[in-house]
Amino acid sequence: VRQSVDYEGQAAIELEALAASATTSDPDTILAWIPTVLATEAGLVIAPSPTIAAAVEATRAGRSRAESAWRFHQGIAEAVRRAASRLRSELGVDTVGLTGGVFANAVLTAACQGRLRREGFVVLVHERVPPNDGGLALGQVAVGFTQPLVGAMSDRFGAARVIVVGAMLLAITTWLPAAWPLASV
Repeated sequence: VRQSVDYEGQAAIELEALAASATTSDPDTILAWIPTVLATEAGLVIAPSPTIAAAVEATRAGRSRAESAWRFHQGIAEAVRRAASRLRSELGVDTVGLTGGVFANAVLTAACQGRLRREGFVVLVHERVPPNDGGLALGQVAVGFTQPLVGAMSDRFGAARVIVVGAMLLAITTWLPAAWPLASV
């Protein structure tokens, strides 16, 4: 999309805009664009080599930048679907959370949601809190507001009890959205 940027995320935003303007919708055109999903000791890794090679080839061939951007997004979404399917077969996971700054990209989020839902996954996306640094900042504000209360509780009941109760609350709030579909992220 560009060789230099004037602000963080500029190239990603422009790539998303190009993908949104594409007229291609043929899923067969993305095969060369799908990154490889590799199993490593650290877990699954989405390796971008095929995607980079496809982008270089498309550029050399003078193909539409918008069509290439669309294929890029669809290829990434397909890799996410493949990784989730692999984890489901290995671990029995049926719920996928799409979070992190990359999912501020509406084209990628929609492509991932569609592919995952067609495979029968429950897909969690951000509705009220942004998936990027805005969400992290909100979490930091929440922690900051609770510090005086947690400190007072630790003084009264002991730090160990407060930590155990906090861990239990964290476990419940982590489990609740997946177990109760009415809860939203």
